[in-house]
Amino acid sequence: MTERRQVSEVLLREHIVAALYGQRTYHDAAAAARTLDAGRFRVMTRLDVDDATGAGLEYVVELEIEPDRFAVLCAIHWSRLGLTEQDRHDEVACLLAQNGVGIPDDLSELDP
Repeated sequence: MTERRQVSEVLLREHIVAALYGQRTYHDAAAAARTLDAGRFRVMTRLDVDDATGAGLEYVVELEIEPDRFAVLCAIHWSRLGLTEQDRHDEVACLLAQNGVGIPDDLSELDP
């Protein structure tokens, strides 16, 4: 497997700014911006369980609204973040492995 490429921070920032501008009120946008500035956010990947190809892979920016409670600010399709098909393939393989897909039940035959 190739080395996983990080998502472009510049492209990710553009989508975050667009999401902030899309907030219903200035108060909502300002509160979201303060949360981002405080580093109380996370970027996660999301894939529909029925999407075997990973074509719908999204990167989701979530804001921490309370300790251990997050709300989605925006979801960005992988193709809008400058990622290649190989990057998508690698990320999907990682997601599947994290969820136990493709890992044999009997590990005794694997090369140490």
